[in-house]
Amino acid sequence: MEAVRRNYLRIIFWTLTGIIACAIFLFSHQSGAESSEISGGITEYLSQILKINDPEMLGRIVRKGAHFTEYLCLGASLFSAISCTWDFIFKAVVAHLGATVYALSDEVHQYFVPERVCALTD
Repeated sequence: MEAVRRNYLRIIFWTLTGIIACAIFLFSHQSGAESSEISGGITEYLSQILKINDPEMLGRIVRKGAHFTEYLCLGASLFSAISCTWDFIFKAVVAHLGATVYALSDEVHQYFVPERVCALTD
């Protein structure tokens, strides 16, 4: 019974990892104008709620926070997916490397999208 449960969890977590990776790809495939419009809207909304008058600083926080969050989710789902099989240290290393490699490939992908920049600082 435990093996069946583990197989279901493996399928769920690998599927979730694929969905998150696809979402990251789709967000990165937006042009710079589209991406700025979305982050600008979120920044404007937050500045009204939080009463912050520095939109440039808040915009930077929103963009960096989005990058951090999406790759945190990718790493966590990847860690969960491989945890059905391998020991902890190996799982942590593979999850970290997997998310890092995907992040690097995402920056290369952005190089080919109009008005986007390939920046390792992201």
